[in-house]
Amino acid sequence: MHVRKVEQKEKKELAEREEDIFNHEFLDSVALDVPVSSWSVQTDPINPVLVTIASRLWPGYYAYHRANTGSFGGVYIGDGIKNVDLVFML
Repeated sequence: MHVRKVEQKEKKELAEREEDIFNHEFLDSVALDVPVSSWSVQTDPINPVLVTIASRLWPGYYAYHRANTGSFGGVYIGDGIKNVDLVFML
C-alpha cells in the first residue's frame, strides 16, 4: 500500500463517505501501479517475516516491513532519475 493521499477512484469515494476509517484497505495498492511490476518484493530467506520492496521505476528507493509488528521504514538513496525504460525492461 502507498502511504500517501489516495488517488484510486474507489478509495477516494470511500474517504468522501468517511468510511475509510472502518476499512483496513483504505490506501492505494501498489499492485495497481502503472507500469505493472514496477515494484520488486523480496522476503528474507533467513527471517521470512521480513519483507523488502524496491522500486524499479525510481531506482534507489527501498522499504521494509516486519510482518505482524509496527516495524517498517523506507529510504531513497538514488540519483533522482526516473527509469523511463522500465516498460521495455518488463
